[in-house]
Amino acid sequence: MGKAKEKPIDKQQGKAPKKTKLPGAPKAPEAARAPKPPRASKVPKASKSAGEISAPGEKGTGTGRTAGHRISPNSLMVKMIGAFVILIIMIFLVGTVSYSVAKSVVSQEVKASMTETVSAKGSYLELGLQQVDNQMLEIISMEECAAYYLNPKLDVSALTKEQTTAKGEVSSKILSLKSISDFVYHVYLISDVATGLTTTPVTLGLGTYEEFIASAEGQQIDASSDKWGYLGRHPFLEQAVYQEDDKFNSSDYAISMWRKVNMKTNMILVVDIDKSTVYNALAELDNGEGSYAAFVAPDGNETVYCGGGTQEEAPSFSQMEAYRQAIEAEAADGYREIRFQGRPYVFAYSRIGSTGAMLITLVPTSQFLGNTGSIQTITYLMVLVALVIAVAMCI
Repeated sequence: MGKAKEKPIDKQQGKAPKKTKLPGAPKAPEAARAPKPPRASKVPKASKSAGEISAPGEKGTGTGRTAGHRISPNSLMVKMIGAFVILIIMIFLVGTVSYSVAKSVVSQEVKASMTETVSAKGSYLELGLQQVDNQMLEIISMEECAAYYLNPKLDVSALTKEQTTAKGEVSSKILSLKSISDFVYHVYLISDVATGLTTTPVTLGLGTYEEFIASAEGQQIDASSDKWGYLGRHPFLEQAVYQEDDKFNSSDYAISMWRKVNMKTNMILVVDIDKSTVYNALAELDNGEGSYAAFVAPDGNETVYCGGGTQEEAPSFSQMEAYRQAIEAEAADGYREIRFQGRPYVFAYSRIGSTGAMLITLVPTSQFLGNTGSIQTITYLMVLVALVIAVAMCI
């Protein structure tokens, strides 16, 4: 048998072609085949520790800007964060200090201004009362008054022409008081030797003086060593007017002034001060909603104005501890910080001359510290914005 021709090597595949099996050639036994070598197992790649830095071209295993890196305390990012924190703290401190200083300065200036305003208005009321007192002194100093009311020999049932004329002159003078001064409300002249005079409908007969002296207010006047003074109320005269004319209002007064003459005869002149005049003066002390202004007579009779349409019930000033302290204080005017209805208030007062009356304003601090609160609000907003910017730059 000739030799079989071998197939040429395939150049494209680079492999020798399979030999053609000859028919009838026996198969090689299984044991004679060489075993295949085992495949080498893959060695896992060592993971990089957190402190290692990836070589150029390698991808880090972490996430985020600083993943795979240890942040150094001297790094730029740490310095930037520190600078932002310091800046935020400084903004907060500046705002807080500015608010505290502004609050203190505004508070002191407003309190001083309130005291000056109350004192000025008190001086106005004192001047008005002084003018009324001058008119009262002029009446009891009239020759006609001496000829009629201070005449111990006066016989009202047999008046002379001069006595009748004198009474008419005194009556005209009393009636003219209301046109001379807006402060005058009603006038009462009471004598123990003659029928009295008044601007009200009541008749002041010969026995009126003794009845009046027996009343509480009459006893106060009679026992006083002074020749003049002030009353908060005089219920005896009010009741006398009411019994004469129950539709006539004689109780709308803020305070009463009196003068007395005790010589051979006794005479008392009482002038009521118009409450509306005092109320109008209080209205000029309006400090907005929640504020009050009050005129307090020596016996506690109060005329109160509620500022800015305040709906709350007016307080009783004469029952306040601040009022009692103001009465005992040496200073004629001043202020105190108090709490009223659970809120901080400023209590400013001024004594009205020697009347024993007091002018008071009660103002919530929020009325004049509201604008300074904007400093605090702006500070908090600036701090919040700075924090947002700092966090955004660090992400």
